Amino acid sequence: GQAVAGQHDLALDDDRPRPALDEALAAAQEAYDGRRKVLGPDHLRTLIALDNLGIIRRNRGEFAEAEQIHRSVLDGMIRLLGACHRSTATTLNALVVALVRALGG
Repeated sequence: GQAVAGQHDLALDDDRPRPALDEALAAAQEAYDGRRKVLGPDHLRTLIALDNLGIIRRNRGEFAEAEQIHRSVLDGMIRLLGACHRSTATTLNALVVALVRALGG
């Protein structure tokens, strides 16, 4: 629902300076690691935390890492929620943006 989709907004695109992105990456990694440990790798909140990690990696210019993360999250979202769910579509969009950015777009 609404709360799930809103959690994808935690790592929006922006022009933050590199130290802020480094801090964001560390916080996102910690959030993902904690959710994975407590909830497991296939829980929706774990997948959202991983998706946010991919967005931050993309914002840092780490496109190959971002692509790999978003593909993994997309697979999990499809298994968990189905291909037509809003959160799955949000993850697909994040993957597309990472691919476009990797091409210089």
